Amino acid sequence: MPPKTRDIEFGRHRFRVARTADGWRGIIVGKGGTQFEADDEQQLIAKLQDQVLKDTPEFFGFEDARARFLKMFPGGLADPQLVDSPRSEIGAKRNLIAWIEENCPLEDALSGVVQSDAIAAAFRKSGMIDYRHMSHLKAALEGPEGPRLIEIFASFANGKIDWACRELGKKFHEAGLRTWPILTHMPFLWRPDQHAFLRPTAARAFARGVGHRLDMDYASAPEPNTYALYLDLLDQTRSHIADLEPRDYVDLQSFTWVVTKYPDDREGVETST
Repeated sequence: MPPKTRDIEFGRHRFRVARTADGWRGIIVGKGGTQFEADDEQQLIAKLQDQVLKDTPEFFGFEDARARFLKMFPGGLADPQLVDSPRSEIGAKRNLIAWIEENCPLEDALSGVVQSDAIAAAFRKSGMIDYRHMSHLKAALEGPEGPRLIEIFASFANGKIDWACRELGKKFHEAGLRTWPILTHMPFLWRPDQHAFLRPTAARAFARGVGHRLDMDYASAPEPNTYALYLDLLDQTRSHIADLEPRDYVDLQSFTWVVTKYPDDREGVETST
């Protein structure tokens, strides 16, 4: 009697797995019938998932990502073109972080004494938010719910990620502010050792490039699982480029941004995200 099979959905893909006398065996349905084997079911599913994530035209892997980056910036993350120019990718972020520490630090935001115009200035100075969302953000910060929005940003930065995601959805969905860039902007600049700015298009492109499941499991409405996956992607990147000595998520996000935005040449690389 042939082994009993079970189908498992993974995004738009389907796995067919079965227990055998020696362990587990499975295929990716519609992908030629290549069989994968493992000692247990979870190991098999992990193998099938890894294969799906790598089986995409956009896949290049961590080693190629590193090579692309060093081709553009031979000095690595300390390359003067990234660090020294006021408008450089990393240099601009470091300057803004210093400005925020002086004008609207996290401690003041948590205490409720930060002025909304200082938060708006931080967003404006970064250039990381598009014009349409900036206009919505400015209106929200200047309105009666402005202090609540700052509280959401500060709480996220302070580790209350689930609460901040829920409150942003409840209070500011209709204002057009329930987005990852809006929510992660200030936490990233307040605590770049703990938080990262999530720009969906770039993050998902890099995830596809290195075979990470963020792209598969991504949710556009802010929620804890997607953010945890994004940090996992960056932490895996950290381990693969450890010799470049990334200091924090400023360096790690800049690395992924450069790799995905400028894959072939360095035209325009000094423009900050």
